[in-house]
Amino acid sequence: MIRNYITIAWRNLLRYKFISTINLFGLTMGLTCCLLIAAYIHRELSFDKYHKNADNIYRLTRNFYTQDGTLALKLSSVSPPFGHYMPSEFPEFQKMTRLLNFPTIPLMVGEKRFNEAGLFIADEFLFDVFDVEVIKGNPKSALVDPYSIMLSEEMAKKYFGAADPMDKSIRYNSTFDLKVTGVYKSFPSNSHIRPEMLLSFSTLRDNTVYGEERLRRNWGNNAFLTYVLLPQGHDVQQTINRFPSFIDKHLQMEYAGNQPSKMTTLDLQPLTSIHLHSNLDDEGGRNSDIKRVYIFSAIAIFILLIACINYMNLSTARSSLRAREIGIRKAVGAGKKIIGIAVFE
Repeated sequence: MIRNYITIAWRNLLRYKFISTINLFGLTMGLTCCLLIAAYIHRELSFDKYHKNADNIYRLTRNFYTQDGTLALKLSSVSPPFGHYMPSEFPEFQKMTRLLNFPTIPLMVGEKRFNEAGLFIADEFLFDVFDVEVIKGNPKSALVDPYSIMLSEEMAKKYFGAADPMDKSIRYNSTFDLKVTGVYKSFPSNSHIRPEMLLSFSTLRDNTVYGEERLRRNWGNNAFLTYVLLPQGHDVQQTINRFPSFIDKHLQMEYAGNQPSKMTTLDLQPLTSIHLHSNLDDEGGRNSDIKRVYIFSAIAIFILLIACINYMNLSTARSSLRAREIGIRKAVGAGKKIIGIAVFE
């Protein structure tokens, strides 16, 4: 019977070429649009989910309020002392890592000059929190020593061509040399951050601009992206409820005469919600919006319905041309299901 259906469908296609072309073209275009929209939606929903611990990774965010309690500023980054004091006072933080996104920096390799905008300061715990495939070098030690730098695969080729970049030097802003200690695969396109170079965090401690003392006491420099890894199934709200007491303990000098926790608050934002649900004042990259996903989903369903209804209408209208065939099928005992297939084949 299946072979018979195919044979009859092919004969009708050749006999009624114009009507069949319109019918199939409309259905094909509708399905194609739906598939393209579905691919877009799938990508939007996949951001940062490639990490094995994606559901347990959170970004530390900070809010600022005016004297009357009005929200004035929402930041995706915090000051460096939070990363210094919090691990010891919040034992549920299995790991914490900090990154600092640098503006365009002049770099040199030999006589070649580059202006790079994808440089991030990163500490040695980055690979304990995020899944980054290291091609060359040891992820446990590559970002430990000062003046160490790791390059993405593309940057390694850009700076050193086919040569092995390991232990080579890159001149930073004509001031000091950076030693290449590793090469890693670039962060995927569905990552909310995509650093092309990783400079060791210990370089800041050894630097006169920051230094160890400023990293422990500068509560006003809210430029550090800070991520924490929590245990599976941990009640995040319990941790958030303890943030005010931490703020009151450490920021009393910063808010003399005011209760610090009334002027600034901390929150934990799920990593997987950053791309579609975050719209803070200092997002590192351009995020999307969950509303777009809903809108495109509705459009895809609408297109599919229109395409199916159009196909059924044309097929039903054409069924009158096949009255003799349908009559013969009924005469030999075909049921409603078989007749329905004959009509729409």
